[in-house]
Amino acid sequence: MCTAQLLISTAEGGLSTLVEDVVILPAWQAHGTGKRLMEAVAEWSAFQGATRIQLLADRNNTRALGFYNRIGYRPTELICLRKGAG
Repeated sequence: MCTAQLLISTAEGGLSTLVEDVVILPAWQAHGTGKRLMEAVAEWSAFQGATRIQLLADRNNTRALGFYNRIGYRPTELICLRKGAG
C-alpha cells in the first residue's frame, strides 16, 4: 500500500504528486508488487495532470532507496526539515 497526494508545485507551476508510506509486506517483496504499485501511482498522477512525482525515504533505508533507484527515482538536492516531536 501507499498514499499519494496531489499538491500544487510552485516550482513546476502545476500539480505534483507526493508519495508517502510505501509498504509492501515481506512475503510480497521481490515479486514486482512494489513496482506495479508505483506504476499505478504514476498512471494515476498522469491522469490527474501531475507533472512530477516526489517521495521521501529515510537515508538509512537502503533497501527502499535501492528499490526506488531501480525503478527510476533519483535523489535531489532538497533536504527535509521538521519541527516538533520526534
